[in-house]
Amino acid sequence: MADTIADPVTQARQLIADARQQFARDVDAILADVRIELRQVILERFDEYVPMRHLADPVLLQLVREAYDHFENPDSRISIKEWVREARTFVEPTAWRKRA
Repeated sequence: MADTIADPVTQARQLIADARQQFARDVDAILADVRIELRQVILERFDEYVPMRHLADPVLLQLVREAYDHFENPDSRISIKEWVREARTFVEPTAWRKRA
């Protein structure tokens, strides 16, 4: 007849494994919160350094924010095709005239 109660070493290993998983989930949650806060602080700091930010084109500022989000956030939902289409008006001289 096999003993169904695990030996103390196996129980200890299981408790340690369970504790490690719970701790990892807590760390992930804390890091997610910190990441959101850090992103906001960085974007606010960026706004402080944009020359004449109040006079800058709001579409251009939005494009910069979206590019930043795309490169810094692996879960970014920025549509690259739409971003490129919108950015093209700032890059191509003929597109710029169409925008004005």
